[in-house]
Amino acid sequence: MTIEKSAMYKMYTPEVFLAAKRDLLLTSSSLISLIKSVNEIKKLKEKERDMNRTITEGTEHVKIKVELLNSYLPHEEEKVEKKIPVRQTNRKFETSTKTRTSFDPLDKELEEIQARLNSLS
Repeated sequence: MTIEKSAMYKMYTPEVFLAAKRDLLLTSSSLISLIKSVNEIKKLKEKERDMNRTITEGTEHVKIKVELLNSYLPHEEEKVEKKIPVRQTNRKFETSTKTRTSFDPLDKELEEIQARLNSLS
């Protein structure tokens, strides 16, 4: 048993202690740098969340402004009717405020009647 004890004491020489101390210092410094990088990552994530929140709030603000502007624009029912050329005489277009929503066979007959009336006068 004394031989085993003496062998164990020889294992713990000052060189072994210095090497263990150096390893502990390296481990602690690497742990400290790891903690610093984790803290930096947390700060970056907080900044990213703040930026996303700002972007979301800005987008909502823009949506509200667009809705306000749209409320000032005329609705589809209130839009000004487009003038459609009815016929061409001497390269001038006579226009009508009537808007055509679909093709109606009576429109052609109406144009013919209007042409006859205009030729009589």
